[in-house]
Amino acid sequence: MLPKQSLSVYVRATKLAGLVITATTLGACVADPVPDQGVGQESSSLAVISSSSAPVVQSSSQAPVVSSSSVAQAQTIRLQAQDYARFNESDGRQGATAGRCSQGMVDLVDITDNGGTCAVGYTASGEWVEYDVSGVVPGTYTISLRTSAANAGRRLQVSVDGNLVGTVQTVGNGWESYVDNTITNVALRSSNTVVRVAFADGEANLNYFDLIPTGGGLPPVSSAPVVASSSSVASSSSVAPPPSSAPVASSSAPSGGVSIGDADDRAAGQYAEHSCGLCHQSEGSGVFTALGAPSGQIDISYALSPSGFAQLVEVVSATMPKGGANKCTEVDNCAVNTAAYMVAMFSDGSGGGDPQASSCTSDNEISYGLRTVRLLTSNEMSKSLVDIGLIDEGDFEQSYSYVGGSHGKSFYPVNTDQRVTEDTLRKVVSAAENLSLIATDKVKQRYNCGNNCEATFMGIAERMFRRPLSNEEKSTYSGIFSEMGDDGLQVALAAAIAAPQFLYRSEMGIPVSEAIQRGMDLGSLSSGGNKLNAADRNAYVLDSYETATALAYMYTGSTPDETLMNAAANNRLNTEAQIASQIDRLIDTARGREHTANFGANWFLADRVFDAKRQKAEFTDNIRADMAREVRELFSEVFYNEDVPFGDLYGGDFTVLNRRLAQYYGVNSGSSGDNDWRVTNTVERGGILTSGAFMVNTGSDAYTRPILRAVKLRELMLCHVVPPPVNIAGDPAEQQALADARTAALNEITELSLQGELTSREFFERQTDSPLCDSCHEKVINPLFGMEDFDAYGKPRTTQKGVSDAGKLGLPIDTTGTLYGLSSISDSDLITFDGTKDLAKQVADLPAVRSCLAVNSFRWTTGLPLDKAAYSKDESGRIREPVLLSSEQESAYSCVKEQLVSELEANDDPKALYRKIGTLDLIRLRRSIDNSQLQN
Repeated sequence: MLPKQSLSVYVRATKLAGLVITATTLGACVADPVPDQGVGQESSSLAVISSSSAPVVQSSSQAPVVSSSSVAQAQTIRLQAQDYARFNESDGRQGATAGRCSQGMVDLVDITDNGGTCAVGYTASGEWVEYDVSGVVPGTYTISLRTSAANAGRRLQVSVDGNLVGTVQTVGNGWESYVDNTITNVALRSSNTVVRVAFADGEANLNYFDLIPTGGGLPPVSSAPVVASSSSVASSSSVAPPPSSAPVASSSAPSGGVSIGDADDRAAGQYAEHSCGLCHQSEGSGVFTALGAPSGQIDISYALSPSGFAQLVEVVSATMPKGGANKCTEVDNCAVNTAAYMVAMFSDGSGGGDPQASSCTSDNEISYGLRTVRLLTSNEMSKSLVDIGLIDEGDFEQSYSYVGGSHGKSFYPVNTDQRVTEDTLRKVVSAAENLSLIATDKVKQRYNCGNNCEATFMGIAERMFRRPLSNEEKSTYSGIFSEMGDDGLQVALAAAIAAPQFLYRSEMGIPVSEAIQRGMDLGSLSSGGNKLNAADRNAYVLDSYETATALAYMYTGSTPDETLMNAAANNRLNTEAQIASQIDRLIDTARGREHTANFGANWFLADRVFDAKRQKAEFTDNIRADMAREVRELFSEVFYNEDVPFGDLYGGDFTVLNRRLAQYYGVNSGSSGDNDWRVTNTVERGGILTSGAFMVNTGSDAYTRPILRAVKLRELMLCHVVPPPVNIAGDPAEQQALADARTAALNEITELSLQGELTSREFFERQTDSPLCDSCHEKVINPLFGMEDFDAYGKPRTTQKGVSDAGKLGLPIDTTGTLYGLSSISDSDLITFDGTKDLAKQVADLPAVRSCLAVNSFRWTTGLPLDKAAYSKDESGRIREPVLLSSEQESAYSCVKEQLVSELEANDDPKALYRKIGTLDLIRLRRSIDNSQLQN
């Protein structure tokens, strides 16, 4: 701890770090920040990308017409929890077992609270219920939710027509004590509205919610009449929301209504990429067919006309997706967007692919990154202090860790939008106070400066801030030494550790015009012109020290070393050759090799093995640690050994083992000890897919999890986008029939499993043998169940015990399978395989594998998605990127992707691709983030 007499000086000194409270949000770096909005504050007024607005409803029923000229008095509308239209239920049915609250597939519980019959209960994180609300008079409303919970702080997020309007938190008075939680000033602009309540944290009950009018006068979404739908999903085919100015499409008048201009291009591409490909493929000539079947073609050439487009929208609305007709009318305007996507693919002459994709041309030759500041992760902070010589590896305690940086499904610990909370600040201050004691002793011992360490500290501070100190900073720290005497070094070190100049990586740069005046050199265009002169005059260029910092954290996960700092000081980080030389050096340092190995572990989620629970005593903590390290060693062997082709990461007949893990696997490695890791040739296993970590992470203590194995193969190895499970809405009678059939099937499965007759594969195949599941499981997931030749402990097998306590021994394993869709889940190519190793060898040579290396390398080094398909998403499929790519970035980054893959293919060298990223223009050239790019 700091000496008591030092506290006041420390407080004054850490005013240098005052920005730590507010500085780190990407909103701080937008070109035009919102007026009167404190940097780093939560705000709902920032511009947010959204593909949704007010809904347009089509109905074949003779419902009454509500005209825009009608004058209606707004009244409070109550929606009971049990009257949901759609839902996302992540687990088995729980709750009431009889009466009204036992019906349906959502967990409902009986209640005694006034004004309700059932409550949605037993909620889990990510679950939601959605309600169709008709008869709304456009105006301003308060949404009041009647909720209960055992604990306080459980969030319920409310969205209206796809737009988040607010979040409430439970007070935690107990499950039977329901209270009102309100969201005010919600604008409802349509007479037919979709309200979603999402349980962000789970553990909350919802009785009902009220829409309470508080003001009127909002214009309706359209001057055209809106047809009101009934509350039954079966009698409505609601087309999801086009822009508010869009006219209403009527089924009786296909020549009017929606047009291509009503579509959201970004949403169209995303929805088609994530959902349409489950059933369809493009034939390259404006014709789309069901995947794997020549029948059922849709000729969209007629859709180029306005009337044809409206009819195509109706076809999509009424028939898609498979197994859930009308579902597309309820999600993100997908009927209009899907039709527009199909037309765009036909119109551009390619008949397939993303219509926004482009090849490398002079127009997109220069790429730009994001102008921002980036909070160090806890690991980066710790390693930086170690490498500067202030602490040892074990001195940074777990209690100091404030953020990991990963979010959604990107998995990578790179902070791109982390806000500093009070808890974060408390941990930083605690770290600064305690680590400064250790650092003080180490500095005095290393530099033998006694009580005269001011000059030594100034040199250390330059290493910490990764640039020369300003005169103001020198004066401030000099004042600390003058005032504090013998305690000056400890107080100064504490202040520097907590300072934003250390905690944040600056990627702000200097204006292009200033860079030109300084004579900076970014190389030449392919046409021969000067690249810096051709750059956008509103862009910024990282200076030498910022470039050094970026390269260091990209390739070592730590602060610049002295060699890199000297290169920055001597202006030797300008040309691509200079930068590439430094990257090669950094990659080959001990810290660089560690960082590269961690890249592989992060990519393939190796460290999740530490959380795996197993009953057998042989699965020890040491075995878990060895499995995590096996992935690191294997990745490093492929990355650094120029004689090993990249495809061997997947299909090689070797792995890297120590003696303990080799004995566990039953393999002779020749290793002499637990710290002796050796390349081990083996036919039975080898490659990342057969690694113990992957197989354990895709299993449970009871049995393997073939669904998870199939999804992770696609997501991690091939970078395929597998959409989350969706619930199919339709006729209530049809839904009930499907539910009854599924219940009967589950009862049969339960009976067979209790008899010990089912393998893991059979168990999950029967569980998903339903029209409700076909869109994903029929071709995307279940055909990959041939990876069952490894058990949940990471060991090969040919037989297994049945999936129950009474399971029979020696049940034969079916290892046959098919991978449908090689470049994506929607293409028509396929490979058949027999067992995991056969699949790995065939996958190893796929172009998707090389593209996936580019996508993951780019994310690991820059923290950014390389394309829209690489957007990080949560388990419900919602994009979790703080900043979306601009259309110009999408175009330029598609060129970058081509360049990276070309680097790999030139010599089959992953290191060449990895190195290339650091030499790209987007590392040194930055643009301010536009409000339109902000996601949340």
